Amino acid sequence: MVEDIHGEMADGVADGEAATMQEPKDIEVIEGLVSHIDEDDIVYGSPKWLENFREMKQAALDSLYKDGGDCSKDCTLLRFNLHMLMMKARHGWSDTSFNELLSYLATTFPTGNKVPANTYRAKKLIRPVAMKLRKFDVCPNHCILYRGKEYENMTSCPHCGARRYKRNAGCRVDEDDDVALRGGPKRKKWAKKSSATANRISSQQDEEEEGYTRRKSPALSLWYLPVTDRLRALFGNPEDAKLMSWHASANRKKDDGMLRHPSDGQQWKDFDKAYLEFGKDPRNVRLALSTDGMNPFGELSSSHSTWPVVLTVYNLPSHLCQRHRYLMLTMLISGLKQPGNDIDVFLEPLMEKMQELFDVGLR
Repeated sequence: MVEDIHGEMADGVADGEAATMQEPKDIEVIEGLVSHIDEDDIVYGSPKWLENFREMKQAALDSLYKDGGDCSKDCTLLRFNLHMLMMKARHGWSDTSFNELLSYLATTFPTGNKVPANTYRAKKLIRPVAMKLRKFDVCPNHCILYRGKEYENMTSCPHCGARRYKRNAGCRVDEDDDVALRGGPKRKKWAKKSSATANRISSQQDEEEEGYTRRKSPALSLWYLPVTDRLRALFGNPEDAKLMSWHASANRKKDDGMLRHPSDGQQWKDFDKAYLEFGKDPRNVRLALSTDGMNPFGELSSSHSTWPVVLTVYNLPSHLCQRHRYLMLTMLISGLKQPGNDIDVFLEPLMEKMQELFDVGLR
């Protein structure tokens, strides 16, 4: 499939143009990133993904200014966009300030420039290679995650009966849910007929009807950032890839009875003995999971609780394990109360991915 995509890109350039046009290095980067895209994104994804990829590929060829202008060949739309987003992340710019900066640059640069109109447009340009972010609805009593074929379309918890969505003022979809949950007759003529039971009402009924926007706000949500994208990025950097096997290199002191690194510990050695195939390759990743509650608003009396779940890579040297760039935020659990002993419910997606990585590995 990837070869077909590249072929389509090449067919769009005439032979004469290909001889005179020197593609910037951005294209090489994109082609390398495409090889790491998950197969489900290509096989089961919508044609919109391919369209977004083509736009990004074209952005690596297009100059920032119309018809080139005084812009150098290396100053492409994609390169400019990436640099701006990197500065936004590095300096913590808000979306509002970033929008104003882009607007000012668009008026300052020559007429016909291709500066993104706002933050949304800038992020959309790199969407095909952006890290994935998933949001799961959670039972407010921490019973289940609304995911998988069994729970994905439910509107109430099968264990405690708690509602999946909040009651929003002016949102008529709540009345539909109430009628369905009671099993009573429809009280509104405009309500659509449905044979679904209380736990099978579709969670994607966001539509506008009689001037009312049918919104559904989950009672509790979980933010999940898959770790596979970060691991690919880690091994995609030659310097970082070399550090991932540092713990087994001959350049460091080891086996002298001193505990300088987690690999010197007895648990690490016992694990290697229990799983010989895993322990043979020093590049196999050793991760430590940690989490703790915090109040992002800085108010001691607030009842809000946020629990970030962080993975630490222990393959790295001791002085790098806790560096910010190598810490992987994988989950963000937030709500009115802490997860407590029910945290295993929230960790289900992460544990399933860890089991998959251990059994199959990272492709």
